[in-house]
Amino acid sequence: MSNEPPLERATMLEKISLEHAALELLISGLDEEQLSASGVYSGWSVKDCLAHLAEWHRLQVYWLTSALNGEQPELPAPGRTWAEMDAMNAEWYALHQSRPLPEVLADYRAAYLAALAAVRALPAAALTDPAYFAWAGGRPLWPLVAANSFEHEAEFVAAIQHWLAKEHDEHSPS
Repeated sequence: MSNEPPLERATMLEKISLEHAALELLISGLDEEQLSASGVYSGWSVKDCLAHLAEWHRLQVYWLTSALNGEQPELPAPGRTWAEMDAMNAEWYALHQSRPLPEVLADYRAAYLAALAAVRALPAAALTDPAYFAWAGGRPLWPLVAANSFEHEAEFVAAIQHWLAKEHDEHSPS
């Protein structure tokens, strides 16, 4: 469990929006070739990273919607365990590999908006009160939401920036 102070909903929403805006700004400067080039993150392209984020945003919507409906969500996904996370990521990579870039971009943006709406729909105490959802095992939800939203997007922003810097260095005259 994190020793960090809990993130209130307003702060959480601000961080989610700011990191999403940073990612959108970063990718807005890339052309289709750059968005589809492999090697950005563990061999993935920016497109692959966005498809990955969309899948995790959809899971977050499932978690939060289930919780708000009084149900216990299966974490990380129905019928899956956290030990299967790499396998899930590989399955999603294969699933989205041949999808056209505009489709992946639209899917990512729609999934982001749905995840943001799901966080907004939570009562403020649902993120910070460890006892709010009995199924959470005495843990607040904010670390799970943070890891799956702004922290996850920040990870890809950093990876894309690093890749772009490396690409720039490789193409610069010595």
